[in-house]
Amino acid sequence: MVNFSPSSRSLINSLQRLNVYDGLAINACRWAIAHDYHRQRQNIHFQALFESGIVCGLGIHLINPPELAKSEYRQSRCWIEIQPGIAIDNQGNPIILDASADRTFPIEINPPEHDSTIVYIVLSFAEPIPEEGFTGDTLKEQFRIDQITSSPSESQVEICRIKINKIEDDSLEGHSDKHVNCGISMPENALFPRFNELDLSYRKPVSLAPVKVVKIGVLDSQGHLDNFSELSLYENLKSLSSCLSSLYPEMRCQVESVAEDQVQGSMASTYDLLCLDFSYFLNSNQKETSLDLSGEKNDQEQKVRIRLREAGQRLKSYIDDGGRVLLDTASETVTNSMRTAILTELFCGSTLMDWSDLQAEKHPILRKPFIFSVSPIDSGQVLQVSVGEQFIWISGALSAMWRGTGQMKREDIRTAQELGINLLRLMWQQRQLTYLSTDLTDG
Repeated sequence: MVNFSPSSRSLINSLQRLNVYDGLAINACRWAIAHDYHRQRQNIHFQALFESGIVCGLGIHLINPPELAKSEYRQSRCWIEIQPGIAIDNQGNPIILDASADRTFPIEINPPEHDSTIVYIVLSFAEPIPEEGFTGDTLKEQFRIDQITSSPSESQVEICRIKINKIEDDSLEGHSDKHVNCGISMPENALFPRFNELDLSYRKPVSLAPVKVVKIGVLDSQGHLDNFSELSLYENLKSLSSCLSSLYPEMRCQVESVAEDQVQGSMASTYDLLCLDFSYFLNSNQKETSLDLSGEKNDQEQKVRIRLREAGQRLKSYIDDGGRVLLDTASETVTNSMRTAILTELFCGSTLMDWSDLQAEKHPILRKPFIFSVSPIDSGQVLQVSVGEQFIWISGALSAMWRGTGQMKREDIRTAQELGINLLRLMWQQRQLTYLSTDLTDG
């Protein structure tokens, strides 16, 4: 389900049905109007309740080149055959491959000179186009099978992928009892396919569409880290996102990196939350401005205050437009003077409620969808929320527990994840209530 916002208004259009009356002459145009109306209703129903994916079948295996294939295709390409099956795309169109359809497909293998590349085999719906002069009573709906090297689009359904590296002569070792074609083979272990093996593990089945979608931006110095291990909060949020389908299926979370110097007020309509990893914040500052944070305590805190002021100024337009900010101090030691600087420079002087305050007023962040009475971490400062809920501050090991690294107990990880889900739900609810009370008549 697409969250309603001004940017989604273009998706909402009235349906138009055929006006039927006595004496109406039916021609091809009017017949098409009548049938397109029912098709659009069906598609809207699917788009509102389900996500695209595979309904059944559509397995895939290697075959020898078909006898009818052109000679150049027989020698230079790997051939696959797709099993009969059904998929539905993001527009609600059924894609049906029956047993009578030509389900063979050649894959052009171009091993990269360096590193590796991924080849995706995707399926998409194709409108049937009658040949010129065709007057038959029925048209069979069509499909397309394509090979691409970029991530599949929303209208494409992935049925297989192959991670390819440079094929060496010895890459075929260990496959003597399996069919091998142009260096591509069936996987020895379907759960852990290797290079140049068919990988079916990323196939997506049709599923219920999420009711709530939360979009989060994690601030970094450039906006495109090559190694996100440097940005712990990003990895922690991705881990929290991955558990939503099992713990809270009606919600999905999208996590992206955002360049700090590109934050604008317009982002308030795109991101439900912008997050700042305090540890990365200090380290990236030291690299960029050559601040020596190893000096005297007062000198160090003054430099942190300056850095917070810079970040606050960059976030000001986003905050003024209704954007929300989360700060994760993780295991960083926050002194009273640094806390004051955070509240003043970054949180615009807001008053924060700690765990006991949130409990006292039965705040929804501790009630929905999961109920909390005590903190998952032995600290009253694990979670702080501004009175207007525009600022959130998490500390301690809360976000690290979402990833479940180290020797953490399973129940502790689950408890921390549930509190994180409560946080995401609060952000989603605030965003929706804001848009529901917005005047959309302008623009």
